[in-house]
Amino acid sequence: MENNYRARFLRHYLIFLQDNAEFTMTELIIVTVMIGILSAITLPSLLSRAHKSKQTEAKLYTGSMNRILTQ
Repeated sequence: MENNYRARFLRHYLIFLQDNAEFTMTELIIVTVMIGILSAITLPSLLSRAHKSKQTEAKLYTGSMNRILTQ
């Protein structure tokens, strides 16, 4: 008897998933806009941090070269 209820539940659940598996165009546009806004906010910060790390690396190598040459 329990298997019968389990099979009915799974059948109804699968039908529910198939009926609700679609996205509307409005939802897709909203998600696309949100991703665009988040990337517009984070991209400049990421690029500036990458630039700062390259500057720090260059200063490190310059300091190492100066120490080697002054010995």
